[in-house]
Amino acid sequence: MECVILEDEIPAVRRLQSLLSQLDPPCTVRAILGSLREACAYFHTHPEPDFFLFDIQLGDGQSFDLFQEFQFRAPVIFTTAFDQFWMQALENNGCHYLLKPVELEKLQAAVNKVERWFGSSEPIQPKPTKGQRILVQKGMDFLALDPEKIAYFWSEHKITFVRGLDGTRYMTDFNLKDLESQLDPSLFFRLNRQYLIHIQSVQRFRPAEKGRLWVFLAPDPGEPIGVTQERAGRFKEWSLGR
Repeated sequence: MECVILEDEIPAVRRLQSLLSQLDPPCTVRAILGSLREACAYFHTHPEPDFFLFDIQLGDGQSFDLFQEFQFRAPVIFTTAFDQFWMQALENNGCHYLLKPVELEKLQAAVNKVERWFGSSEPIQPKPTKGQRILVQKGMDFLALDPEKIAYFWSEHKITFVRGLDGTRYMTDFNLKDLESQLDPSLFFRLNRQYLIHIQSVQRFRPAEKGRLWVFLAPDPGEPIGVTQERAGRFKEWSLGR
């Protein structure tokens, strides 16, 4: 597989080159770009690689700025020393989010994800969800709702409800177990017995007693959602795309 590196720190570039050469199989670096200006000039005249390695904070701005000018199809593995940009990363072709210094095992996992989701022999396309649209009901009407428009599902009195990102409430005949099995696990996470959430709905979370977490969602369900100690670690990794 081939990648393009966008990074303005020479030691970080050298580390990435070394790690990419140690992967199984090794990845080829097609180009190394050191600034947004250089990246803009390059992407106007060169085809996309299989994936990108983008640092977020650059000397002349953030790599997110590129998405205002280019509609990349290739997935992006973001690298950064900061953990507060994970939501923006997911909104901008991000398939993985690696904190510096990048470790070999985590880079290997990220590149493996690129191969699983997108492949390297065909033109890169977004990964479809297993179940495609979800059949939901509002009043007497039925409609097929795109998963990307869903904030979360929740169960109440053995009925499964759906909250759209715009706040609209629906019902569905699927139970949470069925939904969890057919939706993309990188986008949807089972918080507890009652809630299955889309990553776009996560606003923030905070620690609670005994290793638990409180997760705050949008649209607001009216209260923070509790996550058990057993699921808390998995939730943190999922929220960072690991």
